Amino acid sequence: QRGFAYDEINAVLAIGADNPSQTLERGEAIRRIRSSSDFEAISLASKRVSNILRQAEKSGEPFEGDPRHVLKRVIARAARLGFTFYVSPEIEFFYFGDPQGTELLDAGGYFDLTPVDLGEDVRREIVLVLEQMGFHVEAAHHEVAPGQHEIDFRFADALRTADNILTLKYAVKAIANQHGLTASFMPKPVFGINGSGMHCHQSIFDS
Repeated sequence: QRGFAYDEINAVLAIGADNPSQTLERGEAIRRIRSSSDFEAISLASKRVSNILRQAEKSGEPFEGDPRHVLKRVIARAARLGFTFYVSPEIEFFYFGDPQGTELLDAGGYFDLTPVDLGEDVRREIVLVLEQMGFHVEAAHHEVAPGQHEIDFRFADALRTADNILTLKYAVKAIANQHGLTASFMPKPVFGINGSGMHCHQSIFDS
């Protein structure tokens, strides 16, 4: 319940170095600390878990280059001023039928439904998995471009939202792969059609 630390000897992040061995030689090995509050279960075809980790120096102090730590500092600063920062994203992505290319899955358009939207079943499965993980999915629909989709979930504090975005991306890719598809979050994977973005609705509440 208090979490535990372990050294990633076999997969050390070479922060500020050209290779992992240089990092280890300088005694700058990065540890990742598992937090029980960030532990999630993912119910995919096989039992898996998702775990958000924080990076720390060998001494146990937070690693200054960890993006989550940077965000935590900003959130703490806002809290000292009496504010809470919330974010709600609209996440767009493509499904491709060819794992090695960009074969568009369908010819659907904005908010199209079956039978034009061939990715509906996969998208519905993703939504069900996310809801099992505690996500409050507010919308899921076909986007403007062929093979393009969007999933929106309810706002949360900035750190939780950032974690949820990464979890969603993993779930989308994993479930698409189970259906023989490839999911891409690239901003412009196909020339000549709409690209993908991620609108972020931001709000600051006076606590």
